Order: sequence, then C-alpha cells, then structure tokens
Amino acid sequence: MLLFGQRSPRLAIFTDGWTAAQNLLPRPRTTMSSRLIFPKKRIGICRACDAPREKYRSYCNKCYAIRARDWSAKNPERKKEIYNFWRKNNPERVKYYERRNALKKYGLTHESFDALLESQNNACAICKTTTPNGPGKRFMVDHCHATGVIRGLLCSNCNFIIGHCKESPEVLLSAIEYLRREVPIVR
Repeated sequence: MLLFGQRSPRLAIFTDGWTAAQNLLPRPRTTMSSRLIFPKKRIGICRACDAPREKYRSYCNKCYAIRARDWSAKNPERKKEIYNFWRKNNPERVKYYERRNALKKYGLTHESFDALLESQNNACAICKTTTPNGPGKRFMVDHCHATGVIRGLLCSNCNFIIGHCKESPEVLLSAIEYLRREVPIVR
C-alpha cells in the first residue's frame, strides 16, 4: 500500500508528473478542519448577472428562469413534445396536479376536500350517489358564483343542473312543478 505522496512504479509512464497521476494515488482522509474550510455546498457566480448561484448550475435562479422562458418561446413544438411525453409517462402525478390546481381555485387542500366529502357521507350532496360520473370521475366543488362560498360537493350531473339553471331557485322550482304536473299521453 502506498502512502499519500509516494510514487508508484507504474506512474513512471506519465510525463506530466503529479497532475496526471494524482487520481491513481490514495486520497488522504478528510479531517474536520478541512470540512469547515471547504464546505460541501459551494456557491459560484452566475454567468449572466454575477449573482450567487448553486454549485451545479451556470446561472442563478432568476437568469435560469429567463433563459427557460426564452427557450420555450423559441421552441414551442419541442416544448409541447416534452410536455406530452412527461404527461404520458406520469399519469398519477398528472392526476394529482390537476386535482390540486382545481382545488386551489377554491382555496381547498386535498385534506379539506376529503373532510368535506366525509361530512357528506362520501356522496353527492343532492342525489346521494356514491359513484361520481362525468369528466375525471370525481366529485365537483359547488360554490356560489356571487360570493365564492363553497356549498358542497356534487356529482357532474347535479353540478350541470345547477349551472344550466343559472343557480336560480325560481328556475329549479319551475322545473319541479313541470315534472310533477300530469301530462296527457299523446300518441
């Protein structure tokens, strides 16, 4: 075994000496003082604005975002390919992000959504179905469009009924009266 700094006979073939052969020599043990002097995370300087940057990047976060936005504007087809490839290979994450973004619109989290659904006995607030239908096969958040207050969770059919009636109780009562009246059978 060679000690640090000793030369091996097989290193004689290197002509530029120490710099070419240093990877073949055993490395010294790291001491606590060297860890304090040389921390693991080193900070560099951004190529564009001379701001501090992370070790493995050439640009700071701000310049990186600008460059990414510029690249996306110049390469829309390639960006779409990458986006579609990621969506195809990560369907669970896509579903999670779509639900999270939809809930964020109403100020809900996954936990508060689940608590609201549990308070409704895991069923639609109107028709009491436990199997949601429609797009995404999930319950939809029903809210007042005037105030933004959440009223409950509905299946797609019930949510569409309220939406098509323009959230008007008068229209819904008129529809109920229409359904209850006796109509002569016409043949």
